[in-house]
Amino acid sequence: MLNKILNGIEAGWNKIRLFAFNNRTIFELLFLFLYTVEQLILVWLVSRWNLQGQELLNWVSYFALIVLFTFGLHKLIMESRIKILEKEIAILGMQYWLARHKSKELSEAYANLRDVYSQLDKKTVKKIARYININRHVNIRA
Repeated sequence: MLNKILNGIEAGWNKIRLFAFNNRTIFELLFLFLYTVEQLILVWLVSRWNLQGQELLNWVSYFALIVLFTFGLHKLIMESRIKILEKEIAILGMQYWLARHKSKELSEAYANLRDVYSQLDKKTVKKIARYININRHVNIRA
């Protein structure tokens, strides 16, 4: 039972993370709206109930706790978004390194092939070209 609950929490958290990752602007606007609503509630409470002294101090303290919790949640979700970005950057870096390495290998192979070609006489080059043209459509499997 506990396992099902934890899996449900994990699935929900992953959905929030992906939503924040894919919709950063909407998510930022959502939190700005939430901060504004929290402040409006405090102003409304203070003016509606004419809070003063210790009562006012208590409500401002409660408000500060709520805002700190909201800020912490916002920070946690944005850090999670950053971790996704960092993981993608690492993957892209690895792909870049592999492509660069492959490019270097291909350049070296091309240079070697060019050296071999430059050493061939014209008669051999014509034979190779003729062979390639004749067998152009043949499917050779290694």
